[in-house]
Amino acid sequence: MVEAAKESDWGSTQREDLEALESEQAFRRRFGFTVNREQRRKTLEFKHDKDLTDPEIRRLRWSGSLDLRSEPARILASSFVQGFGYAMIALVCLQMLLGILAVARADSLTVPSLIAVTIIEAFLVCMLASAYYVYVEPSQIHQRIHKSGK
Repeated sequence: MVEAAKESDWGSTQREDLEALESEQAFRRRFGFTVNREQRRKTLEFKHDKDLTDPEIRRLRWSGSLDLRSEPARILASSFVQGFGYAMIALVCLQMLLGILAVARADSLTVPSLIAVTIIEAFLVCMLASAYYVYVEPSQIHQRIHKSGK
């Protein structure tokens, strides 16, 4: 019973890979971007060789860290970029803390000022998430691949 499930999953994965390789639209639905057939092949090989998930491939591509021009495909992420991301996150956190302290120390609070601070804090949260996804996460994926020896 377990063997049949494993074979069924593997067959399904092979069908999805073949469909993504052959069809630009299927590849786009699966990974969220469109490339030529050669780059689709490189993406699928890279995904399986490095044991990555479809969302990880999407994130690497979105962050500009997936190099499909080289043979084989590779991740363009470094410790320096990751450090820059952490520094950016620290600065944004500091800015958020200053905004919260300004509200806490205010003599009188008005609804418009609270709305303004809330909007600014929400924007800073978006900056935090962006810094993480663009600078930190690709390096973490790269480090995980390196540690696994793939």
